[in-house]
Amino acid sequence: MQLRRKLWETVFMTKRNLRIVKRVKNVPVIGICESCQVQFQAEHQPAGQQARAQAVIQQQFNAHRCKPEGAGPATININKDS
Repeated sequence: MQLRRKLWETVFMTKRNLRIVKRVKNVPVIGICESCQVQFQAEHQPAGQQARAQAVIQQQFNAHRCKPEGAGPATININKDS
């Protein structure tokens, strides 16, 4: 069972990658996981604080766990029965 789940995650999901999608005055404020499309936000930082904002977004990205798109309770039940 666990092997099937890992196989599903590696075969059908794109590689986990953080992409910054919005910047304000060259400071990152929104990033997304390219695999599961989850968004991560940093509060607006003053100019010159790009590294701090990037670190906040990176920590959120590192802490999250990707789920396959459309993986709701119905999908999970189907996978458990097979």
